[in-house]
Parts: sequence; structure tokens; C-alpha cells
Amino acid sequence: SNEKQVNAEKIQALLSKCNDMGPLEGVYYITISNESQTDLKMALEKLDAATRKSFQSLKCFVVMNEVVNIGEDICSKRVQDGLPATMLTLPRVNKFVNGWVGLASNKGEEVSFAEAIELLELAVRSKNPALVAQVQSATNNANEDGHKNKISGLSVYFNHVNTDELLITSDMVLLPTLARGKTTRAEEFDRNEDYLVLIPGFDGDYDNFSNLCERVKIPAIAFPPGIGHVDENVTEMGNRLAMEILKKVNPQGKFYLMGYSFGVQVALEI
Repeated sequence: SNEKQVNAEKIQALLSKCNDMGPLEGVYYITISNESQTDLKMALEKLDAATRKSFQSLKCFVVMNEVVNIGEDICSKRVQDGLPATMLTLPRVNKFVNGWVGLASNKGEEVSFAEAIELLELAVRSKNPALVAQVQSATNNANEDGHKNKISGLSVYFNHVNTDELLITSDMVLLPTLARGKTTRAEEFDRNEDYLVLIPGFDGDYDNFSNLCERVKIPAIAFPPGIGHVDENVTEMGNRLAMEILKKVNPQGKFYLMGYSFGVQVALEI
């Protein structure tokens, strides 16, 4: 939820709605530095109270701060009470850059989305509650001498070049999740199950979803935009993939749709 004004009833309703979709195992509270710290803390207090009352089996309760420092007392109290709690205070997140680009080397003032997510995962997986996350400086595309490596070939245009010609030219790729292994065949999928349908970026690199799929409890299927359809616009590509999804998967229950990079525009069109 991104509502600015929340009360205990709305929080309880939101948590119950999430729990209806599957057992609620984690709560993530992300603060925004330009909002009132008083309002942020009040909302966090209500969230803490609601989870204590109705969701005591939570595996993680995470407060992620950007610049500001909210929730240390609440997280400390949860730890004292034997409840999960993790708190991170990060530098400002650069919302226009993805990947490890060494932004943190600029006096630690900014981190990318990829760096923020990596720090969040490390903190959650830590055996001890984490109160502060720090980013070390990094150098991108450089060798040991500090000189930038020369980028050539297809890497000039694509972040990733898949060497598996069979998979990269497939219209549909089944990705391993907690619900399905690597050896699952297309005919083994039950159309009455819930599905996660993934649309990769223009280069078709479905491996960008690998870390996500390792934690997903439903089957996941990637539909690359297709290297044989480079002349299509976003609308045409969305219409074509929508028909492919209906034809090859034809989900009878719910299905979730997610895009990455250029795939976000295609997913919205679908």
C-alpha cells in the first residue's frame, strides 16, 4: 500500500487480504524521506501492533529507511520480545539506475536499486537483527589496474547474450520455482493452478528473474518478446504475447503478470 493516511482498520484489512492469498510470512515497511517522520512512525506502530495481534508466525518484519531513521525503538522492542525484526538505513536510492554502478563510491550518498535489494536480502538472511547497512564503493567494468574494460560485439547493445540457441529462440520458457523443478515439462502444468507470467526485457534474458523464482511458491513461465519480431511496436508485441499466453497456458485460475525493463511496457499492454 502507498496510502499516506492509514489507520489500524486499513492496516488490518490489508494484512488479512495478503494472508488470504497465502500464508503471510513477511512484512516490509519502506519509508520515504520526504514524508513526515511523525506520520511514518505512527503508521509503523500500528503495523507492529496489528502483526503482534493476528500474525505472530511472521518470519520477517523489515523496516527499510532511505536517509531517515525510523523504527529503531520498535525493532529493538520486537527483538526483546522474541519477534523477528530487521531495520536498514540506506543512503538515497537512485531510482533511475539499476545494477552495480558504483554510485556508493560518491561519498556513500547514493545506491542503486540493485544495491538496495542486495543489502535488504543480506540483512533479512542475517542471523542477527541488522540496524544499519553500509555500502562499500565499487568500480564498474574495470580491471585490477583500474582501467575500464573494453566492451565489444553484441555486449555493446545487450546486457546479456544467451549462448543456448534452443532456449533463447523458444516462445515459452519454464523457470524453476519452489513449486516446480528444472525438469518440469510443459505438459505437466495444471491450468487450474495460479501462475506467474514473466516478460523479460528486449534481449529476452529471462535469467533476470532467477533469484525471484527461487523464492516463488507457484509455477513461473517466461515469454520472451521474441528475436524474430523486432519490427513490432509495443502494442503489437503485447497483443501477440497475450494470444500466446492464452493459447499455450490458458490459465483457468489466477495468474500474475510481471515485466522487467522493456518487458514492463509489454506487460502493461498485455
